[in-house]
Amino acid sequence: MTDPPKPTANMYAIVNNITASISPLNLKSTNLPSTWKNWLNQFKIFLRASNLEDQGDKRKVALLLHYMGPDSLEIFNSFNENLVVVKYDKLIEKLEAYFLPKVNIVMERHKFFTRSQKDGESIDEYITVLKNLSLTCDFKDLREDLLRDIFVCGLNNNFSSIKERLLNEGGIKFDRAIDIAKTMEATKGQAQQLQLASSNNSNNVIAAIHRSTSKSQNHHHNNNSSSSLSNKNNIHSSHNSRSSSYVPSHQVYNNKQKSSSSAHEKRCYKCGEIHRSKCPALGVRCNNCKRMNHFAKMCKNKKAYIRNVDVSSDYDELSEDTAQLFIGMVHIQQAYAVSSSSEQVDRWIVPIHINGTSVQCQIDTGAQANIISKQMFEKICSGVKVMKSSTKIMTFSREVLPVIGYCNLNCQHRGHHYKILFYVLNLKCQAIIGLQSSIKLNLIKKNNF
Repeated sequence: MTDPPKPTANMYAIVNNITASISPLNLKSTNLPSTWKNWLNQFKIFLRASNLEDQGDKRKVALLLHYMGPDSLEIFNSFNENLVVVKYDKLIEKLEAYFLPKVNIVMERHKFFTRSQKDGESIDEYITVLKNLSLTCDFKDLREDLLRDIFVCGLNNNFSSIKERLLNEGGIKFDRAIDIAKTMEATKGQAQQLQLASSNNSNNVIAAIHRSTSKSQNHHHNNNSSSSLSNKNNIHSSHNSRSSSYVPSHQVYNNKQKSSSSAHEKRCYKCGEIHRSKCPALGVRCNNCKRMNHFAKMCKNKKAYIRNVDVSSDYDELSEDTAQLFIGMVHIQQAYAVSSSSEQVDRWIVPIHINGTSVQCQIDTGAQANIISKQMFEKICSGVKVMKSSTKIMTFSREVLPVIGYCNLNCQHRGHHYKILFYVLNLKCQAIIGLQSSIKLNLIKKNNF
């Protein structure tokens, strides 16, 4: 094994320049775990930039403790380690354990699920916050899908057109949702700048016409004053007749502007928004009638449908009064018959025998509850008692859906029988199988990489 390279005079000069920006670790920080992570990354960058990564453990341990500051030595002494023989990697592990307490998964996920876009917060800033919050939530393979869902549902009301567009897009990837949101945000900003410039030009034109009109009126008034010395009564009667029918030119111009402005402010019959540039509904397929170039909210073929919903309850497969789960999500699609096999694949539709009847159910790995419509329940579950429930099922816009109650139903899949808890909704909607029940029914399988 070759010895590590010895430091040279040039290396010392580089180190002195770099370390000028490294401050001691702030042990009084209100967010010490985050402060430690940032400081350690800065120290690792220093080691690489100064070509000290290949130095021995003694030198790197000494550098680490030196730049952490004298107050950190008390922490090192509490480890009861020998400064001469302790390994650099082992010391880093002990410091990690000291500064980074065990993560409370429930609390971290609560922060993530309840985070919405703040006023004045840009799309980029909102995305960065959500990504950082998700790192400590242990979502594994569901991380990208949950990032997309919370990103869409948490968008500020100022970005309602972006939310509408993303909801109409359906099951797109998170990166694709980001691209659409950024493009629409940039387009909105450019449209506002153009509208502001157009408004300023209009104000200048009105002001110029007003000044021109005032000058002509003053000139006309002076002429009338001089002529009134010779024939006052005739001028007076003539002036009265003109004043009754005279309308200033700037007033006529303003009236035209108002009528033109009211025409521009009419809402678009395709997207429901007021816009002067390209309509955001162009090229978009309606989730209601499946035709192109309009949003579902503006569709003339009205059908009952439900978009993404959020379930907040104490949920268990057989009982409501068990472990508390702070949030869950159920993606409910439109309540129309599935017309093609490709559409079934896209929506993960599978037949499940419920109380002896085959029911087309949608698999939703983001849901922590199973739901069935009142119509389907009455059709296949005669004699089954529905228990009252205090559970609330809400859309992403916080609209509460009508929950009749819950019941345990006999389900059969591939020859195996199960008892599954369903919530009964007073709506025409697709039956949903949530994450836990999908695993229980062997509809999905978790892969450990």
